[in-house]
Amino acid sequence: MYFHISFFPCGTRVAILSTVISLFYYSTIPLLHAAFKETSWGVRPGGMGDAYTAVSDDVNAVYHNPAGVTQSDFSEMTFAHSKPFMGLDETNLNTNMFAAIMPVSDLGYWGTGWSSLRGPVYRQDDVSVLLATPLNRWVSAMTPEVSLGVNLHYLHHRFDLDTLTRSDSVFAGGRSKSALSVDAGFWIQPDPQTVPGLSLGLSAKNINQPNAGLASEDKAYRETSVGVAYQFRRGLITADMVKRRRETSWAAGFEKRFFKRFSFRGGANPTTGTMGLGYRRRIGKKKYMEFDYAYGFPLSVDETGGSHRASVGLRF
Repeated sequence: MYFHISFFPCGTRVAILSTVISLFYYSTIPLLHAAFKETSWGVRPGGMGDAYTAVSDDVNAVYHNPAGVTQSDFSEMTFAHSKPFMGLDETNLNTNMFAAIMPVSDLGYWGTGWSSLRGPVYRQDDVSVLLATPLNRWVSAMTPEVSLGVNLHYLHHRFDLDTLTRSDSVFAGGRSKSALSVDAGFWIQPDPQTVPGLSLGLSAKNINQPNAGLASEDKAYRETSVGVAYQFRRGLITADMVKRRRETSWAAGFEKRFFKRFSFRGGANPTTGTMGLGYRRRIGKKKYMEFDYAYGFPLSVDETGGSHRASVGLRF
C-alpha cells in the first residue's frame, strides 16, 4: 500500500517519514499522491516484479487478483515480512502480511488477509475478506474458464504525535482515519484445450475510491491492472499493465522450477529490478511447507542495500 503525506509541516519527524514512505512506494511503482496505494504484497509475486494479475494461483492472490484463488487445489496460509531500503539513513520501515484461503464445497473459495506498514511515527493496516467462484460452475456452457473474485478491505492509518505535531491543525480532527474499500477481479483461461498454459487477468482495486484524508481529501484512487501469463511444464512468464488516474506503468517477470522443490524468479518494473528464490518441502500427505525470499534493488535510489522480503507458508 501507499500513503503519501502531502500536508505535514517541514522540520518534524512526520515530515521526514513522509519523504521516506513516498520514496519507498515510488521505488516500487511510480504513482504518487494518493492514500492506501496497493503495491508489493507477497514474496513470490515480489520476486517476479509484482507482475501477478494473470498468475494469482495461490494465497498471494488475496492482494493481487481475488479471482485467481480458484486455481488452487489446497487450503493455504502465508506470513511475510519485509525490510525496505536496508542501510538507508533515517529509515526504519517494516511491512507484514498474513493471508489465508480455503475452498467452500464446490461453490468457490473464501479468504482473508492482513497487511501492515509501520514506521517510527506512522502505522497503516488493511484487513480484508475475499470471496471467489468459477463462473463455469454456474454457466456450464461457457467455453473459456472464467472466475470472479471480490475483496472487501477495512483500511486504517494513524500517527504517533510528538510535541511539535500535536498542536498542528492537520490533526485537529484526530490522528487516525478508517475507510472501506472494494476490489474485484477476473481470471480467464481463454482456451483450456488448445492453449492450456495461457491465462489472462483483470483486477480493479479501490473501486469506490474511499477518502482516507485527515484534514483534506486524500482518496485511495482506483487502480486497474491487466495481465497475461503463460505457464509451461516447469515455469511461467508474465506481464502486467497498471493504470491509475493518468499514470500507466508495467511489470514483467518469470519463474523457473527445479526438481519440484526449488524455484528461481526474476522480474522488473520501471523503477525496481527483482529476484527471488523458493523452496517447497512435503511434510505429510498433501501437506507442504513453503519458504520464499525476494530481493528488490531500486533503480532510482542510491546508498541502500535494497529491499528484502521473506515468507513462510503452508498448503494442506
